[in-house]
Amino acid sequence: VTMFILFRWCDIQDGTIPGPIAQRFKKTLEKYKNKRVELIEYQNNIKEDPSAAEAVECWKKYYEIVMLCGLLKMWEDLRLR
Repeated sequence: VTMFILFRWCDIQDGTIPGPIAQRFKKTLEKYKNKRVELIEYQNNIKEDPSAAEAVECWKKYYEIVMLCGLLKMWEDLRLR
């Protein structure tokens, strides 16, 4: 994900990608970054063995990240090329 984001960021900066698409991409990218930080912080606050509820919440957060990653990759393939 990181490599294609760097290439797309260059395209966004130089105006190669139309403004509305670039804005949606940036918004999704920010959401992706925030969710990753949120998951890491959540995991760091779990003591030793997680409860079932904590494990489920962890998986939910991870799944959100995977979905956002998939969306970013899809945009890379469909719209940003």
